[in-house]
Amino acid sequence: MRGIIAIILCLCCFTGFSAENSKKDIVYFLPQFSDFKEVNELDRLFLKRTLKKAEREGAKAVIFEIDTPGGQIDVALKYLTILSKSRVKTIAYVRKGVSAGAIIALAADKIAIDPSGIIGDAMPIQITPSGIKPVVTKPEEEDKGAKDTKKSEKDTKSNPTDKLQKKIDQLVKKVTKGESLTSEEKRLAKEKFLTVFYKTLQVLAENNNRPVNVIRAMADPYVKLSKKEDGIEHKKSSPLTLTAKEAKELGVVDYICSTKEEILEKVGLGGCEIVEQKRSALEDILAFLAYPAISGFLITIGMVGVFIEVRSPGFGVPGTLGVSALTLFFFGHVGVGDSDWGPAVLFFISIMLLCLEVFVVPGFGLVGLLGIVAGIASLFWAFGFENIHHAALVISASLFIANLLIIYLTIYVLPKSKFFKRLQLDAVISGGGRKDREPNSASTIEVGSVGVAKSDLRPAGIAVIMERRVDVKTCGDYIVAGDQVVVIEATGMSVVVEKVKPK
Repeated sequence: MRGIIAIILCLCCFTGFSAENSKKDIVYFLPQFSDFKEVNELDRLFLKRTLKKAEREGAKAVIFEIDTPGGQIDVALKYLTILSKSRVKTIAYVRKGVSAGAIIALAADKIAIDPSGIIGDAMPIQITPSGIKPVVTKPEEEDKGAKDTKKSEKDTKSNPTDKLQKKIDQLVKKVTKGESLTSEEKRLAKEKFLTVFYKTLQVLAENNNRPVNVIRAMADPYVKLSKKEDGIEHKKSSPLTLTAKEAKELGVVDYICSTKEEILEKVGLGGCEIVEQKRSALEDILAFLAYPAISGFLITIGMVGVFIEVRSPGFGVPGTLGVSALTLFFFGHVGVGDSDWGPAVLFFISIMLLCLEVFVVPGFGLVGLLGIVAGIASLFWAFGFENIHHAALVISASLFIANLLIIYLTIYVLPKSKFFKRLQLDAVISGGGRKDREPNSASTIEVGSVGVAKSDLRPAGIAVIMERRVDVKTCGDYIVAGDQVVVIEATGMSVVVEKVKPK
């Protein structure tokens, strides 16, 4: 019996040993899912999740592909945050690393570049109503600023520049390490953007022994390089862009590789298994929902659906469709990382305020205005306030189209729809043992006619005037159902009434 147990134990040990030896070390690979696409929050969040997974599962490294024309600097700086905090070796595989793509690549532990790849042109730009403008400072402007600073120092017999430089150095250190900034540091980063930006590039270069001047020239068009001192001649007033061969010779990148397997050989991980990471179907759906054209479509459908539901009793198909469209809009932007659930909560509050204005508070005043402002603000917030120009374009276009559809439905569709008959000016008049339908025209209602409010007017509702059920509205006053009303204005589009004052 003891012999059998010993044999079983030996087999278990041998099996475990064999399984342990047969288990290969793995390296995760993140392909860029769309060729030459701008850096974005969705890919950044996916990289963040993959780095955490790699750390949890003991992966040897993570290779992430870069093939981009650039993107927003604030998104690139968020990449720096997650790469600086990674406990797993990170390798950027550059095919086209331009602008923000070059900045992200510099934050990786190692950089490999495709033989046909390029890297550089990281000059910051600003999108304005008049077009795209570079955010740079000419050397003569810097000299003038330096002279003004020295004059100020001489007058005050102090050296505020040293204190400012220390604050900037501390700020750059926090940015490159991914630490949170105080409100004062955020203000300083905005005011001294170029100084902080160039200093951040310098720190990234120094951390991985890359040429500081060459990398500065990628962002600053006024930096000149010489063959003797920097290894390359660059006299043009333009940001530097390097080919794969130039980048390797200058030490900007570490390897030139045609395949992922070649990268592993170069970094000493040749025996590892490459495991490609794929986004889930849900993540792809979220990216689709956050696409500007789709977001605009969802806003339009949401607004029109909510309008139709307000015009109809109960809660039916239009309301469900509108709420669903707006839910998908917010869900998509939350999923790609543009915002959290705050905008959705704010939008829900705006709907509550509007309902309060319509059904509880008489007239249309501050509560309704707050509801409208909160609703529009929630849409901008969903895009992220850093995308304010982009959001303004999508939201304004969506609201414009929604208003056109609402006007069209109000004039041409809803009055003819059987579903909305009970809300229009049609009425059934009983008499002579038969029912006649009289024309539903507000123009047939005479000014001075007296009727009775059949519903609360808040300020719109229904009244019976000249033996007809008529859609009416007040000038903002609240009238309770059952009160007598008198017509003070009647046009082809509307009937305005006021409460009959007791004599």
